[in-house]
Formats: sequence, C-alpha cells, structure tokens
Amino acid sequence: MKKQHVILGIILLGLAFALSSCVKDQSSVEGRITYDGWLTGIEYNAVDARVELDHMSYDNGIVYTNDDGYYQFTDVYDGGDYRLKASVTVNGTEYSGTSSAFTLSGDEIKTVNLVLE
Repeated sequence: MKKQHVILGIILLGLAFALSSCVKDQSSVEGRITYDGWLTGIEYNAVDARVELDHMSYDNGIVYTNDDGYYQFTDVYDGGDYRLKASVTVNGTEYSGTSSAFTLSGDEIKTVNLVLE
C-alpha cells in the first residue's frame, strides 16, 4: 500500500511538471497616464488614476497610478485584444480615456501611455 502511494505521488509530480511547461507566456503592461489641463494647456501627471486592463476573457484587475502617473500590470496572459481604460477626478473635473486595442505575445513588456480628456 505504501509503495502504491509513492508511485502515485511520483506520477502526480510528473504530471504537474508536464502541465506547468504548457502554461502560456505572461507579459506585462505598463506606462504613464496624463491629462490635459484645458485651462492651462499643460499636460499633468494623473496621480492616483484608476487604470483597468480590459480583455474579453481575462479579468486583470485594477491598479492605480503613482505620483508620476505610472502604472503596471504584471502576469498578463498573451493573446487577444486588450484595451486600457483610465479615469481620474481633479478638482471636481473627471478625465477619462480608452487606448486603442493592442495584443501581447511572448514575455512582452508593452508600454501604453494614455492622455485623458
């Protein structure tokens, strides 16, 4: 009985190793979010902007920009079209935007910058 458990453990370990090699490559998406100050015409960092990575099959969650307007999504699955959606409210004015569609392949680091209006 103990021998069967050892053999079963070895088989399961081998199966887990084989399946782990079939995992898709994972990429990251990063960039900077800014907004145009309509009154000044100056482009500002969108601090603490809500950034969402939109894909039909995967839920990659939401991140927020830092003080320099930068964000990053890690461990993003390859394949299909993605869009970046972002929004921020500054002094009672809401700025928002959506990027053009883009795809990921391999262990790619995709840079997507977005200017909110």
